[in-house]
Amino acid sequence: MRTSTAGNLTSFRPERVLFRPGGVNPRACLCGVRSYASAQSLDFLARTKNHHFPHRKPQIFDTEFLAGNLTSRSRNHGFTLIELCVILLLIGIFAGLLMPNLDRIGQGNLDASARRLRGTVKYLFNEAALTGCEHRLIYDLDQGTYRAMILQPSGDLVPLQGTGKGAKLLDGVRFQELTLRGHGSFSSGEITTRIHPTGWLEETIVHLQDQAGKQLTLRIAPLSGIADIYPGFKVF
Repeated sequence: MRTSTAGNLTSFRPERVLFRPGGVNPRACLCGVRSYASAQSLDFLARTKNHHFPHRKPQIFDTEFLAGNLTSRSRNHGFTLIELCVILLLIGIFAGLLMPNLDRIGQGNLDASARRLRGTVKYLFNEAALTGCEHRLIYDLDQGTYRAMILQPSGDLVPLQGTGKGAKLLDGVRFQELTLRGHGSFSSGEITTRIHPTGWLEETIVHLQDQAGKQLTLRIAPLSGIADIYPGFKVF
C-alpha cells in the first residue's frame, strides 16, 4: 500500500496487508494511517499454513450440550416454592369441583332409570288406547328388568317389539319394592301390571334404590298413566 506526500491513499495491494500483532488492523487498511499499522507485513494465507499458528478447537464443558440436550439448565433446578403453592391450589380447586360430580354418578343412574320407566309406562298406556288391545308390563324384581307384552284378540300374549318393549335398570340400580294396589307389596319375583285399552291401569308404586342407598319412588296414576317421581321411600 502506498501513500502520497499529502497522506492520502493512492494504491492498494490486496496480497500485502499490514497487520498489527495478533490480527488485522482494519482502520489502517481503510484509512491509510500508518501510525495504526505495524511495520511487520504478513501474508494471510501463509500465516494460516504456519505450524506455529495455534490450532485451537472450541472447548465445550456442558455435557448436556454434547448429549444433544439444548434445554436450559435453569429448568433442571425444579419448581420454586411459589410455583408449588400455585399447583397445589389448582389441584384443590379442581378436586372441589369434581367431587360433587363423582358423587352424583350413581344418583344420575337412579334418576335415569326412573325416567325411562316412566316413559315406558306412558307409551304403553297410549298404545293400549290406540290399538284397542290390553298391554301388560311385567317387572322382574330379581333381575332388575321389565318387559312389555300385548294380549291379542285371539288370547295370545306376545312380546311387544320396537319402542317400549322394555329395558334393564342402569348399573347400580335395583327394584327395592313394588306395590300393586289391591294385591300387596313385593320385593322379588315377577309382577304384572295390566294396562287396559279403556284408559285405565292398575295403580303401581315402584321403589328404586342405588348402591349408595339413595331411593326414588314412582307412583303411576291409574287414569292417566303418568308416573310421578318422589325422592326417598314414599308410602301412599
